[in-house]
Amino acid sequence: MKNGRSSPTTLLPALIEIVFGTVRALARPHTGPLIGGTFTVATTYYLVRDSRMGRLENTSELKAEVTDVKAEVAGVKAEVTGLKAEVAGVKAEVTGVKEEVTGVKAEVTGVKADIAVICDKVEYCQSTVVEGGHHIMKALDGNKKPMRQWLQELEDCKEGSKVDCNPTRKA
Repeated sequence: MKNGRSSPTTLLPALIEIVFGTVRALARPHTGPLIGGTFTVATTYYLVRDSRMGRLENTSELKAEVTDVKAEVAGVKAEVTGLKAEVAGVKAEVTGVKEEVTGVKAEVTGVKADIAVICDKVEYCQSTVVEGGHHIMKALDGNKKPMRQWLQELEDCKEGSKVDCNPTRKA
């Protein structure tokens, strides 16, 4: 990890030297073995303690890194929540546009209906003009009877219903 403490694998040669030194000291018959043994135990205690402290520091560093990662994950979650809100807003706008399109379609349908009524009236006017011209031509030739019948039908139709009616053409 990041600290400068020794790991157990790098301490192994030092421990072996300490053990051999202790064995040599114990093999001599004077106070040297006691001092060597004490030195060996103190050194071993220090090395073990140093190793444990290194592991604790590494654990603290790992905990700090985990805390940092958790903070980053929380930030990403917040961004995702913001994006979800934006998507919901876009969906609402799309729904509004769909409603507007539906309204425009209804208006277009109404205009088409109005155009159809106007076309029917234009056709009626055209047929009336053509039929009237046909009867006028016959009247000019001297046959006024079809013209009189047609005009009478028009008058009866308008007086009876007060609505434009399309008299049948009698040729």
